[in-house]
Amino acid sequence: MSGKYFLLSKTVNQPFVKYKNAATRYLGDTPYTFDEVIVGIYGSKKTRKITTFRNSNGEIIERVLDYPGKHLKSRIYSKQYNIIGENEFVTSTIIKEFSLKRYLESSYKNFKEQMNSLFSLANLQDSFWKRCKTFTNHLSENVNTGAKILSKVEIKPAKYHRNEHNFVEYPEIINGMKLKTNKKYLSFKVSNNGTKVIPRTHKESAGIKYPKDDEFLAIRGLDINDAKEPITRHFIHKRNLDNADIEINTNYLPKIDGSEDALIAFYNDINGTINYNRFYSFCSKSKLANTAAHETEHSRQWMLHARNTGGETLYTITLAKKLGPLTDINEIIEAQKCTKSIDNYVQFDEDYKKYYDSYIERMARERGKQAEESYNRQKQVIKSNFKHIPEELL
Repeated sequence: MSGKYFLLSKTVNQPFVKYKNAATRYLGDTPYTFDEVIVGIYGSKKTRKITTFRNSNGEIIERVLDYPGKHLKSRIYSKQYNIIGENEFVTSTIIKEFSLKRYLESSYKNFKEQMNSLFSLANLQDSFWKRCKTFTNHLSENVNTGAKILSKVEIKPAKYHRNEHNFVEYPEIINGMKLKTNKKYLSFKVSNNGTKVIPRTHKESAGIKYPKDDEFLAIRGLDINDAKEPITRHFIHKRNLDNADIEINTNYLPKIDGSEDALIAFYNDINGTINYNRFYSFCSKSKLANTAAHETEHSRQWMLHARNTGGETLYTITLAKKLGPLTDINEIIEAQKCTKSIDNYVQFDEDYKKYYDSYIERMARERGKQAEESYNRQKQVIKSNFKHIPEELL
């Protein structure tokens, strides 16, 4: 620690039930233990406080940085474990940093106490806290030799409504000794909506090939949850649905009666939303791409149906009036097929075979399959550049 600071107190591995200092936290769940360090500043009465919260396994889930004169910061930690090949084990630690302006702190605490549902709290967090940056440390270890390689992906806000994405692979460490090789890196800037790379903003080290033909490059560095909205926006744009006023809800809370526990995602024609079950965990981003393309196709089918019939719900009626009748013969034929399928549609829990064989479900599955294959195919360049990042997370 810098010479201008001195230790005032240190508390380690204490049960959370004994915690009295009430740090303003981003997370709503209850930790198992906490650590707290308070340091003084020479020549000042001000102090700095760092509070770390852990789960029952001793893993960090949140760290609050309370520095005088600065915004409150919270870092959220999560981990994933993957295997590359036969001998490589990778621990991926995702760290998301948020900041809360001081004048909002008391309001946030008051509202947080009143929120009972997880869905309300999720919306509340987004209203008060601002995402600063996200970085993921992929620590790879060869189980036979013990050799370790750290790969890091950092995403941070940049100027002019762009985000900067940085991929770095550090030199290999063998028996505690770092090899004398240069680190590898690739950086580029991404549009504010997260769907495309800004042309001529990339930089890369020698030997790194820029994935110029990868239409999903802007999404490669995101963790799976953060990728949900931009990858869905990507498919919405590809299917010419930018004017369809489709909303994306990545925090859908399933019904408490358990009837939606198996739900992954769904399109709602009543309000024009694509909804993701907040409790469902995708095993890879390619599977997310499949689902996003699938549900986007449903939104297109309902758009065609609305323009073919005039609409049925307030959203589809409004959409039909906005976009007008279809004029393209191929779209008219497609719309007629969609309308027939929608008119005879049954839910999967009513008649699974009829649901599965329906025209709109068959077409949506095909779109999803094509998207997943395309996502994996275009991944190969960045995968060859950074071989020690699990492909499930690229």
